[in-house]
Amino acid sequence: MWREVVWFYLLLGPMVIMAADTEFRLYRPLTESAFQPKVHITAKIVGECWQQSQRIKREDAWHCVADNTEFDPCFVKPFGSKTEATCIQYPWSTNGIQITLTTALDNSQHVLLDMSKAFPWAMVLTNGKKCYSIDSNVLDDGMPVRYRCDEKTVLMGDIQRCNNPWKILQHDSVGYTTVTIAKVWF
Repeated sequence: MWREVVWFYLLLGPMVIMAADTEFRLYRPLTESAFQPKVHITAKIVGECWQQSQRIKREDAWHCVADNTEFDPCFVKPFGSKTEATCIQYPWSTNGIQITLTTALDNSQHVLLDMSKAFPWAMVLTNGKKCYSIDSNVLDDGMPVRYRCDEKTVLMGDIQRCNNPWKILQHDSVGYTTVTIAKVWF
């Protein structure tokens, strides 16, 4: 009997450890895959993009404005005319806005994506909550609020990347807890 129990834990242990790693995903605009739904363009408007996205630091992500509304992030294809930006609120969104630009964009001055240091654009926690980066100068207990999950839940401070899976501090109606991150999108 003990032999079966030992074999069970020897076989189950590595699977549990592997299943717990934080999963990394690179968002690819307008590309449908098993990890990313197809984006349907719901509106085409004229606008301008003038700086790198504030929500995700990668070379093809922009902060844009059109129809007196700010959009961040907006993605510009690395090849072609660079006169169209596709703006998607979350990586799991199925709808997006396409902004037609009056001049081609030059992203040569943008910070390149470094997943080891950059904050992800969005994440899913192991409890299933979906969280997205926000523009915020708000401090909570001296730490910057970086993500919103729902009306009562925010993620704050730095991501604990020392071990896999990654963790981050959560503040909700219950109080402060450390939560585990299942997936991140860059």
